[in-house]
Amino acid sequence: MFGYISRMIRQVNFPVSVGLLIDAERKLAAPRWVLWAGKRYAVEDVGFHHRHREGRKFWHVYQINVGTLDMRLEIDGESFAYVLRGVSDGLAD
Repeated sequence: MFGYISRMIRQVNFPVSVGLLIDAERKLAAPRWVLWAGKRYAVEDVGFHHRHREGRKFWHVYQINVGTLDMRLEIDGESFAYVLRGVSDGLAD
């Protein structure tokens, strides 16, 4: 959903809490739940993960599905601060 029809995504900038599953053997990390606006959302699917650099900072970007919502999470590689950058319900505005 993200990137395909960008007008459906509501851009937000909220700090959130995220539960990560870390596999040190394969060097993977994947979000398992997101705590946003007092509600815990279980991650059903991770669409993709990519990294990008802004100056000296690396950002890890996850596109996730939590049931009826799609979310874009960004994680600061230095401070490990989690920010919710986009939310979509899949419906046209």
